[in-house]
Amino acid sequence: MELNLQKNFLHKISIAYKEARETKYWLRLLLETEMINKEIGNKLLFEIEEILRIIGSIQKTTKAKLEAENIKKNQN
Repeated sequence: MELNLQKNFLHKISIAYKEARETKYWLRLLLETEMINKEIGNKLLFEIEEILRIIGSIQKTTKAKLEAENIKKNQN
């Protein structure tokens, strides 16, 4: 059961990462076309970069745990 929960969590975190990347794309586009204030846009870009680093770290940790569980499961 734990393995399924981790797989589900990883799936949802992966979706969150993709959404954050898309948000970054749109923020950059808005900045380049001067549709938003440069100061606010840069602050938002900084924030989304931080979010991407956090989510990316969670993904790596969760993947490593899943791989370790799979190895442990296959050894038994």
